[in-house]
Amino acid sequence: MCTMTTEWNATKAIVDAQVTKDIEGFKTSLSDSTSCAKVYEKFCGAGKVKTGVTCNWACAYGGMQAQTTFGCAKATVCANNNGVQPPKCSSMSDMMTAVCDKTAAEIATMVAAGKDAKKCADDGKEFSPPPPPPPAVPTVPKNTTFFVSVTVTLPYTKAEFDQAKQDKYTAAMAATAGTSAANVVIESITEKRRRAGAVDVKTKILASDAAGVDKLVATLGSGDALKTKLNAELVKGGLKESTGVTAPAKGEAPKPASAGLLSATWALSLTAPVVAYGLLV
Repeated sequence: MCTMTTEWNATKAIVDAQVTKDIEGFKTSLSDSTSCAKVYEKFCGAGKVKTGVTCNWACAYGGMQAQTTFGCAKATVCANNNGVQPPKCSSMSDMMTAVCDKTAAEIATMVAAGKDAKKCADDGKEFSPPPPPPPAVPTVPKNTTFFVSVTVTLPYTKAEFDQAKQDKYTAAMAATAGTSAANVVIESITEKRRRAGAVDVKTKILASDAAGVDKLVATLGSGDALKTKLNAELVKGGLKESTGVTAPAKGEAPKPASAGLLSATWALSLTAPVVAYGLLV
């Protein structure tokens, strides 16, 4: 699904009613992957669209049209009566290669025909699909033994720092650490004795393994850099800036008992029956 509301609205402000109608129709056609496949058919041909195609290329093509100033320069070949600058032929080739179930030779022939029909131009507008969204951060089990601890001082009383603010805080901390809010746990909220209207929020950020802990520490940073980064996220979420942040401290999995201790225990278990037998003889 395309997310270009600002660009679409800005474009609609400078075009006539017919172009506005065209753009609205194009937006509607990009409501899901099935609809996007239908859009691709005009480039690939019916039944020649690869299965599983996403809307990325269609969004890029629509965005290219929407963001182009209507009314081409004299040196530019315009593709249609609305004066939309055509895309570069190389961009059209890239898109067809990604979405069309055709050979390279067939695509080259189609692009050449498009160039002749002024549907693409060597001096046209370059476009490419937007990058895919980042993968979702997995939720770590609450009983994980891998975590990073920080304590943040916030200018609120304990009563003021209610659940709504706590939710905003965990979201801000998650954004700062590069994880999800589900992996941020508030362990305690303590009012500072020497500073009225301030609380220390002891926070645990969960990780699935030691490598995850190292990544959290690297992403968080430390000192003023960490405080500045966190404060930006707090303000973005509608909270006040923190007045202090401790250095991130790594939590570790419990270490297994040492080999020496195990050996001693094992030896004791073997020795005890022998001693008992000696007492009986």
